[in-house]
Amino acid sequence: MTIRASDQLDPGATPEPPLRHCEGESGIGLSQPESLQRYEDGFSSRTSVSTHVLSPLTLALEVRYRPVSRTTVLFRWFDLRLAPDRWSQNEPPFRSWRNETGIPMRLALRIAAFVLPSALATMAIGQTTLPQDIVGSTRPLSSQQRSAVEEFATDQMNEMANGDPTEVVAARNTLVQTARRAGVTGVFLRAYSDAILPQATSILGAAEPMRAENTLRVLAFLRTPESLGILVSSADPLKIGDEGRRLVAAGLLKVAVEGGAGSGLDSAVLTSTARTIAENLDQDTSWIVVLEELRALNAIALSSSLTKENQNEIRGIQFGAFQQLSTRIEESAEPSELIQAVYRAMLGLREKLLGNSNSGDVSNKEIANTLRMMLKNVADAAIKQWSGLQTNRRSFMAYEGVLRVGSQLLSLLDGRPDPKAEALREGIEKGRTELAAAVRNFQS
Repeated sequence: MTIRASDQLDPGATPEPPLRHCEGESGIGLSQPESLQRYEDGFSSRTSVSTHVLSPLTLALEVRYRPVSRTTVLFRWFDLRLAPDRWSQNEPPFRSWRNETGIPMRLALRIAAFVLPSALATMAIGQTTLPQDIVGSTRPLSSQQRSAVEEFATDQMNEMANGDPTEVVAARNTLVQTARRAGVTGVFLRAYSDAILPQATSILGAAEPMRAENTLRVLAFLRTPESLGILVSSADPLKIGDEGRRLVAAGLLKVAVEGGAGSGLDSAVLTSTARTIAENLDQDTSWIVVLEELRALNAIALSSSLTKENQNEIRGIQFGAFQQLSTRIEESAEPSELIQAVYRAMLGLREKLLGNSNSGDVSNKEIANTLRMMLKNVADAAIKQWSGLQTNRRSFMAYEGVLRVGSQLLSLLDGRPDPKAEALREGIEKGRTELAAAVRNFQS
């Protein structure tokens, strides 16, 4: 099994392996729904900050979606701080960013809301007033202790609901840092969640993105079944039409499900969550949202809280989600942007399987067969959409990458190379006729 150097980049980056059949690039990116225009246009007025605040957010996106070193980013940041006039001129510091990622700038600010949740939280840590005997309690809280928690949470949530942007951020940081304090217990998080959720639900029901999205970030660190359920529901495209809101919620799911022993997320809760996430991504058309949901499924599949039975069930849900996406891709007349989510998620999944000493536990025929059906769907889609792929270099790379990484995953699951799967990858590199022949051989 050969792993290309380009595949060893961050799964969020856009790798660039050699391409034989594409002459150019169409520049196709994520669709730009009208509902997101208000966020980009109104950002400065709502947050009362200068446009220079946008530069670190762009840097955060470069770190996640491009293989840029942290040192390079640091120097670029100082350059922008020392010469801010560069940002106000018609000469953006990262001219090629959208062309390389396919993500429009109007979603950049929304992505940054979950790209660096921990780092941003440490930029302005609010004062916490709850004593350690409350946050570290292993026994049910007394009525006096509960009153202290409720008073503290209510004060901060009032700031979230009514404060100006600076006060909202400070309250969010205080709430998050309290949930992350050393020695915090599940007993405290339960009481803390009970105190926060009523006002959080009210804020999420309003139509103000800034308050709602900061509230979602608080919920991610409560790690109770109720708070996790609200996050999952906020990523449901049938309930939330705002793509940016779904993106923030989906990006926080991975944080929320990695709660560890101190959380209230047991095996049954995680399994139920995985089923709902799979249902959400089956309905979503935004590849960036789908990507974050696939990453959340992988985080759940690797949780130490799972029973053996639930672990196998979630792996089936995970690979079933890949298959469903591949069916949607195959049904499209033109190259589908969903392939971008599938490719990047498969890169992350492969790295987890390579580094997981228990990977043999998921090497079963059912999952391998599901993966084979997915690869066939993607190969059939490539044949069907061949003309479009010739003018869309970015999509061609993703289709070819799925077939290549899928072949490697089959080798990991089966414990041996699969020559027929490898032939699919070789076929797409050679041409449409060769790929069609490889598909017929793959089915035999």
